[in-house]
Amino acid sequence: MAQFLKSDLVETIIAAQGNRATTVTFMKADGTLTTRNGLPKVHVRRVGGDKGAKQAQVLRDNGLMFFDYPQKDRADGKRGFSFKKDRVIAITADGANITAHE
Repeated sequence: MAQFLKSDLVETIIAAQGNRATTVTFMKADGTLTTRNGLPKVHVRRVGGDKGAKQAQVLRDNGLMFFDYPQKDRADGKRGFSFKKDRVIAITADGANITAHE
């Protein structure tokens, strides 16, 4: 069984990153491991006003974090991805690799 980083540690590391590229490895709902590279906190600028605040609150209420993809024009049209912060296995940021140990 996979070990996960603590949610508060995930939040702290990602908050320290600001909007710099970060690689996150997490377990999806179906149990598969996924590694994605993205930009945290960029979504704050995407939708402003009440609508943006509501979207951000829904993410927080569900324990989700959202990252934008660093590529501006992706072939698949996707702008970002979300993941549950309590399902993170590893974070690579600023040359450091933080991994949950079994």
